Amino acid sequence: MNVINNSKQRYLTTVLYFVTASFIAAPLAAQEKPADVPLTVEAPVTAEAEAPELIEEAEKAIERGLKFLISSQNKDGSWSSKDGAYAIGGTSLGLMAFMVEGHFPGFGKYGKALGRAKDYLLKRSKDSPTGAMGVKMYEIGLFTIAMSELWGMTSDPEDNKKIQVALER
Repeated sequence: MNVINNSKQRYLTTVLYFVTASFIAAPLAAQEKPADVPLTVEAPVTAEAEAPELIEEAEKAIERGLKFLISSQNKDGSWSSKDGAYAIGGTSLGLMAFMVEGHFPGFGKYGKALGRAKDYLLKRSKDSPTGAMGVKMYEIGLFTIAMSELWGMTSDPEDNKKIQVALER
């Protein structure tokens, strides 16, 4: 009787081994590289190709928004809350709003106002020994994005050096 039980046990162990091996081998076989299938590369879809044209009302709304920003800019070139808080973040966002529309410091109808905003940010960065400017972390992130976008887009080559120093701090 012992011999029969041992035979059944060996048989079941062998069957279990092969079933387990087939479960392990099946995914491995599925991972085999397909035979020489030619690869095709499609051109990437760009935002411009997919983006709809702005309608005239949207263009007018954007221009009204930019004019509002100019009218609400502080004398020192910053944009901030009424109590003066968040000036680094507000000025960085204000500057980016103009840059995304193709306006840069020193150029065009908004050039002078944007130059004041740029100068404000660079002065605040220069006056800070660590570059942190004593502001919240997200304001530093906005400042970094604005300065990165501005780098190389100013009318004064000296500004590019100042921007690089500000970004490296």
